[in-house]
Amino acid sequence: MLHAYVSGRATDLAPYVVISGLQLGLTMLSLVWFGSYSVSFITSWPKRFGQMVYVFAALTLILITVAFAAKLTDQLSRVWFFSSQTLILAFLICSRSVAKGVMKSLARKGVLQRNVAIVGATAQAGKLIARYAAEEAFAPTVVGVFDDRATRVHDSVAGIPVLGHLEQLTDMVRRGIVHHVVIALPWSADARIASLVANLQALPVHISLSDDLVTHRLPAIRKADCSTWGTVEITAPPFDGVRGIIKVLEDRILGTIALMCAMPLMLVIAALIRFDSPGPVIFRQKRYGFNNEEIIVYKFRTMRPDDGVHAAFRQAQRNDPRVTRIGRLLRRSSLDELPQLWNVLQGTMSLVGPRPHVAELNMTFAKTIENYEARHKVKPGITGWAQVNGLRGETTLESMQSRVAFDVWYIENWSLWLDIRILFQTVFGVWLSKNAY
Repeated sequence: MLHAYVSGRATDLAPYVVISGLQLGLTMLSLVWFGSYSVSFITSWPKRFGQMVYVFAALTLILITVAFAAKLTDQLSRVWFFSSQTLILAFLICSRSVAKGVMKSLARKGVLQRNVAIVGATAQAGKLIARYAAEEAFAPTVVGVFDDRATRVHDSVAGIPVLGHLEQLTDMVRRGIVHHVVIALPWSADARIASLVANLQALPVHISLSDDLVTHRLPAIRKADCSTWGTVEITAPPFDGVRGIIKVLEDRILGTIALMCAMPLMLVIAALIRFDSPGPVIFRQKRYGFNNEEIIVYKFRTMRPDDGVHAAFRQAQRNDPRVTRIGRLLRRSSLDELPQLWNVLQGTMSLVGPRPHVAELNMTFAKTIENYEARHKVKPGITGWAQVNGLRGETTLESMQSRVAFDVWYIENWSLWLDIRILFQTVFGVWLSKNAY
């Protein structure tokens, strides 16, 4: 290869460029696919050494097959190929060993602390707490024990205080104090377990069951990050780990590009609003976002200012007299949502996700629609799966039930390609929707 480079025969380097690109691309994709960048993989190293070697051996066979199929084997140095594969594997092994050492050091300093809440003031909870206490590193901190029963509960379990019921647990999750919930109940309480899971699964945290429990009745059970501590995970935050990084990069990169492209149009719209009717150009409204936190959402003003300072909320209806002339066009085309690109760059919203609703509607539907709170496991979006499927406009109970079903499906089936598809459908379809007014 060096001789080809020195002699100036650039075409001799082409096979090496192709194989090198495949090496890097397939290696990274495979490591992501097998969770090799996850905290659990790194903290359990070197127990995962065999898994990494297995994946790498499969990749080597794939690359050899590609080289044969493309008739590149005669142009490649076998010494170079196997040497490069060995070096890549050695680098991955060393990097994970170093990463584990760094994480272990950070864990001792409390930087990587994960707070766990245990549900169930039982002897089983005491055993779980003892397991955590026996761990030298990476063990979570048990912040408290909670129980769904109003009576017959001790003040503490294995030295950990009982802090209350599910309401108190939910409040601590909302405030970001609890990152992981573990249900520790006996086998005979399987109906109670199912009820707890139903009540807690809308929270944006990891939820696991103690491995002693009856788990065959619950779906989607898989080994949790804390599987070495005797639990299995049944639900997790949708954008955890690599998926969360991809989602953030998508919002930051595409959001910045979209804002730059839309800025001239936004300036024109702002001038038209100012010319059309008195009042501010931007309308600010309190809504609920990720983890049910209050956020301020920006929109172009499409209605005349209320006469009363404390006017009650009322949904926009067809031929609503409050809507201005330019406002009618903006609402029909959804261009009134463009200022929410600022929300995306601020981090309070995403380009794609469940649409945020005004506080009054949010509180009403949370009480009447099953699984409504699950929408708050992710950031709200400028557009969403429900919107590109025609669910826009006035929100009745029936239409909101359909929206929630679409939103939950999106959360459970998210992928980068699904987001791109929704964005394309929004640009070329939703703007012309007849349901918005």
